[in-house]
Amino acid sequence: MHAAQKKLKAFVDTNGDALRWDYWRDRYDGLPLQEERAWVAQHKYNSLTSKIKEENVEGSTKADLEYLASTEYRSNFDGLFKKGKLNGEVCKLTRRAIKENDGTITESYAFVMSDGTTSGLMKSGKYGGFIDLSILNNAPKESAVLTHNHPRSTSFSADDIDLLLKVPQISTIIAAGHDGTVYKLSVGKGKRQVDRNLVSEYNILKEYYENDIHSVVSNFAKKYGWRYERIEKRSQPV
Repeated sequence: MHAAQKKLKAFVDTNGDALRWDYWRDRYDGLPLQEERAWVAQHKYNSLTSKIKEENVEGSTKADLEYLASTEYRSNFDGLFKKGKLNGEVCKLTRRAIKENDGTITESYAFVMSDGTTSGLMKSGKYGGFIDLSILNNAPKESAVLTHNHPRSTSFSADDIDLLLKVPQISTIIAAGHDGTVYKLSVGKGKRQVDRNLVSEYNILKEYYENDIHSVVSNFAKKYGWRYERIEKRSQPV
């Protein structure tokens, strides 16, 4: 563990400028135009290349429908609310999000509130997109669970984390992989502010961990005191 921490510290020290760099601040505070255009062009190219690579992975968005229907999968949603019925509602909406987007790269989401209100299932788009927060108007803090599907079965994106940190009404956010993996993240008693620009830090860690998003989110959770859990399908009955 100490060796890994030492290695990470060395990596962060080497890439400190990128971690501290706020692109949007530099954009409006006088980053030389030529440098700005070069960065934006490279950023767009990298994003497009990554998306093309992801879309060419055949079969990786196919849902494990048999496992989704199991009692084992249902148990992954216990403890979200004190009322067990609401936990079942979160599971039901999560199952629908995966089934309706089976074999695609489209995400859907739903809010379940502590008073039993739900937003119903709503489409957000390919690899995320717009989320309607109107159901949270006047809602108490930490009274909502947001669940959504992740077609590639990866952990939370930087946008997911940013939403959780900026919307105090959300107690927990769930990312449900099409392979049956369930990711859960909540701030709990941890910090709602990160030390640096969130996206910059996320991308540096993503590079360091060689696109292992679970390790990226685990690092964030440990650093800022968040509650993070990854629940994978058990290969053998227990």
